[in-house]
Amino acid sequence: MEGDVQVSRIVSTSHRFRTLAGVPAVLSILCAGSARADLLLPAPAGAAPLITTPLDPANYVVTPPSGFDSVAKLIIGLPGGTFGCSGSLIGGGNYVLTAAHCVTDSSVNGGTTPAASSFSATFFTGAGSLTYSGAEYFLPPGWNGDFENGADLALVRLSATVPLASYDLFRANNPSQTGTADVAGYGFRGLGSTGSVSGTFGALRAGGNTLDGIVWNMPGFPFAWDFDNGLAQNDALGILEGVNNTGLGAFEVMIAPGDSGGPLFIGGQLAGVHSFGATAGAGWGDVDNLLNSSFGEIAGDTRVAEYAGWIDSVVTPVPEPGALGLLGAGLPVVLGWLLRLRRKRA
Repeated sequence: MEGDVQVSRIVSTSHRFRTLAGVPAVLSILCAGSARADLLLPAPAGAAPLITTPLDPANYVVTPPSGFDSVAKLIIGLPGGTFGCSGSLIGGGNYVLTAAHCVTDSSVNGGTTPAASSFSATFFTGAGSLTYSGAEYFLPPGWNGDFENGADLALVRLSATVPLASYDLFRANNPSQTGTADVAGYGFRGLGSTGSVSGTFGALRAGGNTLDGIVWNMPGFPFAWDFDNGLAQNDALGILEGVNNTGLGAFEVMIAPGDSGGPLFIGGQLAGVHSFGATAGAGWGDVDNLLNSSFGEIAGDTRVAEYAGWIDSVVTPVPEPGALGLLGAGLPVVLGWLLRLRRKRA
């Protein structure tokens, strides 16, 4: 879990923030080799597992009840320490969808298998908080311990059904998706001008950002979105990809440590899971040339639609052929018994 920050024994593991090495050269290669190259960002060159806001962070705190009540605060015990992440309730209230790097540890099978010794998911509602433990963990087949290979998702079956509405999945698998998205998470607070503040994990914040039809050139093509302050000089995706958009003003937010696994919503449906972030440096939009969730940095969210089939296979498994055979064989017996019962009564 490189790059994590220990905070009172709670490590906020949100996404891994990386620099983009050799950006001009890499982009030139992409432009020469693909008709869609102008919409692809090169995979970041280095990372550390990681909502900062343009205005007072207190203005972005979510007060229940709201449409975000089913976003969970996760506290996870791993060999490397106790970690804080975020997640979303799906599967009829029985599962939390989060990031794979939140429940794995590089010291256990290279981070390819679940390593949580403890797991709690807390939901805050108008009637109070609800906390559940994790009962079972699932990772997609493509997860190999490195988010650069995609599949940074994990499903956690909870110890009991949560009596809250679960989120529907956004299933339109379109890498060129555009429009405004809502994002949420329990990560560090902070300001876009100065970055996130360590030790502030635990309050649910939400805001928005814009999808400009740009994706990371990685398996699964994660969504890419940047943190704008209204100035072209800090419009990272505008500088890197020529898609100019200076943001949503006060509504604009960026993920920070502890937001990992949290949701990105399109039209109220769960479309992305916060995975990582990156900076290309001061010359490419970053306001302070630091990896700290400040203006000019870029986020990466795993696209849920890319893995919807796997999610469905876990939360709504198809009965095995043997079980279907038994049901089929038993049906005539039940019908025969009912017919005999009717005859006796007649």
